[in-house]
Amino acid sequence: MDTEIDHIAKSDRFVNDTTAAALFDISRSGWWSGVKKKQFPQPVKIGGSTRWSLNELNAHMQRLLTGRVSA
Repeated sequence: MDTEIDHIAKSDRFVNDTTAAALFDISRSGWWSGVKKKQFPQPVKIGGSTRWSLNELNAHMQRLLTGRVSA
């Protein structure tokens, strides 16, 4: 069970494009294509780096799983 501190720590994590693509099991070029088409959460700039909130990526994954049709 997550504590409040665990929840805050998770929401503060940001990942790069390689990690984000790996979470969805797609290539980096596929990731960027999806980002440009707004199929994935949009990135944030941190300094000179482009990153994605792990919290937002997990929420997006959950929405995808919730919306799928059961066989």
